[in-house]
Amino acid sequence: MFSDWTEYEHSKKTKKRMAPRKHQLGDKVYKEFPGDIPDSVNWVTKGGVSAVKNMLLCEANWAFAGVGTIEGSHFAKTGKFVELSAQQCIDCDTDATRNWDNCDGGWADDCIQYSIMGNIATAADFPYQHMQKKGCEESSKPGPIKTT
Repeated sequence: MFSDWTEYEHSKKTKKRMAPRKHQLGDKVYKEFPGDIPDSVNWVTKGGVSAVKNMLLCEANWAFAGVGTIEGSHFAKTGKFVELSAQQCIDCDTDATRNWDNCDGGWADDCIQYSIMGNIATAADFPYQHMQKKGCEESSKPGPIKTT
């Protein structure tokens, strides 16, 4: 099954470690829901989600889940879809005290907490590179969505 993978590719996909937490979770718990909730919603036909991404060897699902949560919340609130940069979470939401490559995994809520500290750029302004760059080169354009 893995005969066409290099040793590096095989190692990246089969040898897992648990990603360290970078941010403390807050105590916000939302208990209020609108009274009339439909049984299902197709967010694709409504235009509220981005296209499926190919992460290649960078296991950045946590970053895409984080920005996807913000994108979806923004769409539900405003009716406008804005695709945000998962790459910014990968490159810039780092912990210098740990030797960890964000392409080895992470936590979606770390990306969300990072966005609260400063707006995340759009995917067009800070595109996905399939790898973590060494050092953060945050976009000069401020992100369009304020996360609270």
